[in-house]
Amino acid sequence: MDKVIEEKARICFGEDVSLKSLVRLLGGAQKHVYLGILDDGFKFVVYVWDKSTSYFSDCENEIDDVFLSSSALMFELNNKLMVEHGIKTPRLYYMDEGFEEPVYALVEYIDGVDLDYVLEKQPERTNVILKSLKRNLDALHEIKSSKVGQLNNFLGEDFDPVEYCYCVALKNVDYLIEVDEENASLYLQLKIVLENLMKNIERRCDFRFIHSELGPNHVMIDDEDNVYMIDIEGARFFDLEYEESFLKIRFNDNYKYLKSDNLDENRMKFYHIFHCFGNLSGAYELLAKNYYDKDDVLGMISYFRNAIKELCIQNK
Repeated sequence: MDKVIEEKARICFGEDVSLKSLVRLLGGAQKHVYLGILDDGFKFVVYVWDKSTSYFSDCENEIDDVFLSSSALMFELNNKLMVEHGIKTPRLYYMDEGFEEPVYALVEYIDGVDLDYVLEKQPERTNVILKSLKRNLDALHEIKSSKVGQLNNFLGEDFDPVEYCYCVALKNVDYLIEVDEENASLYLQLKIVLENLMKNIERRCDFRFIHSELGPNHVMIDDEDNVYMIDIEGARFFDLEYEESFLKIRFNDNYKYLKSDNLDENRMKFYHIFHCFGNLSGAYELLAKNYYDKDDVLGMISYFRNAIKELCIQNK
């Protein structure tokens, strides 16, 4: 691995550079991440995409997905678009051509901490940082399209993101019943609520560019309080409420700093339930694949199982 990265560093930074160290960084369920340091002290991040690096490849709950483009390709395309629109994300220095796995990318190292750390350890920085994140989100969401899709794969005008998510949710419910039979009645009850919400949602043709899975762990902050979004492979044009409902779950009380105006409340409720099903089933998949942070996975299972119970009580 060290020799491979040193070769790519020389392509990117000059033939005379030498790799001093390469350290695996924890985090990320679909790619491997490393910190590279050159002899002169320059730091950069290495991303490696390969089927073997993803905890979700060949999973029991595999779902046919219309968003099938290579994660590495989507990282490159999304990075370029975000940089062009002044949205802060680490710069891409180098990407393998051809996207034949394994795919390597060398990316800007942000000398700082993630937002989870700030919220827990440095709350005095929260106000300024969340306002900065809001500005970046607003710029992201101002990128619009009349169709749903990835930058290289726009779907037809008849594609309905609500119907699509409902079908995904049904498969997640089947999987949850299989792995958590004790709570099957809760999942079936909430599935009916989801179906009723879907029936009252009208089609639209105004879609926004969204991160799609933005949580505090996907936000890096440097010493000058600059905010950078990371893990951008899943960014796409979709319903804004998909993003907003996820932000509401992940940021809890701090969501008030990030909330957009003029949201469709039925869509917000629909996507909230969708995310609860999706995150809970995803946590069970990680548990089955022996994800390295078992405590984190068990915490996710407990959180989203309780959220589903509460939603069932609210919707009786």
